[in-house]
Amino acid sequence: MKRIIILIMLLMPLTGMAHEIPIKQLFEKYLNKPGFTSVELSKEILQTNGVAGIDSMIALSTEDGSAIPTFTAEVTQHTAELKRIMSMVSDGKNVSIHSKSDSSGKLNYLVMFSHSDSSAVLIMLIGPDIKIEKAMSLIGKGKK
Repeated sequence: MKRIIILIMLLMPLTGMAHEIPIKQLFEKYLNKPGFTSVELSKEILQTNGVAGIDSMIALSTEDGSAIPTFTAEVTQHTAELKRIMSMVSDGKNVSIHSKSDSSGKLNYLVMFSHSDSSAVLIMLIGPDIKIEKAMSLIGKGKK
């Protein structure tokens, strides 16, 4: 019994990492890099603005032309595991939205990536039950 408890305690950090979405590591990687701007909104700020079901919103952007190709390649690699729910190409700007749901079908992650030769913006919403219409009002020009 003691061995089982020790084994469970040793494996607990691994189970936590299994639930972490790899694209969040990009935010941490580019957080303090020159040429990148980051913004994080907490659950409290989002709830104050009437947005329920979202625990945090993280945005990362750059207009550093030399960083955009590498950043775009990394985002593309990390979003490959997610379900693409929308993509658009217009006037040299590429926009894609990806999602990840839990086993019950509730939307837990929503990632929007917009990039061109002159800028790149990555936005991630994390929550237990993200409502797509509320999410779009945060990451797009939609209305609540």
